[in-house]
Amino acid sequence: MGSGEPILLKDIWPIEKPKDYKIHFGRHNSQAQPLDVCVNDPSAWDGWQAHRPGRNEFSRPCIFSLMDFYHERDAWLFGGIFRVLARHEDRYEVELTDLGAPFIGRLKLRSSYRSRATRVDFEKHYDGPHTLRVLEILREPFSGRTFPG
Repeated sequence: MGSGEPILLKDIWPIEKPKDYKIHFGRHNSQAQPLDVCVNDPSAWDGWQAHRPGRNEFSRPCIFSLMDFYHERDAWLFGGIFRVLARHEDRYEVELTDLGAPFIGRLKLRSSYRSRATRVDFEKHYDGPHTLRVLEILREPFSGRTFPG
C-alpha cells in the first residue's frame, strides 16, 4: 500500500464473519440528529438500535452502528456493536457489546452511502462495492464541543 492510498476499515479491524452483521447508518429522523442524541445521552442511542420500523431489518445477530457525522460530508462516527437478543413486533432487544469499544465515538469513517435504506448488509460496506474508509481516529470520544483554538 503506497502513501496516499485510503486506509480501509478492514485494514485496521479484521471482522471474522461480516455476514453476521447489519450496518446501521443512523441519520436525521426528522426529529433529531443521531450524533447529537448520542453525545447528549448515550443510552438514547441504544434506543435507535432497538427501534423496529415494521420489517425485520436487523435480521442478523449483530449491528455495526454508525451515526451521521453531519458536520462533514460522507463522514460517519462509529457508535458501537450491538447484539440482537430478541426480535419483537414493535422493537428489538439489544445490548452493546465490548467489540470495538475503544473506537466508540472516536472512529470516523467515510462512506458516500445515501440510499434510503439505513439498515443494510454489512459485508457490502466492509469488503464490497461501498467499502468503508478510515477518516481518522479521534484522541477522545466526540463530545460535541468545538476546538477552542
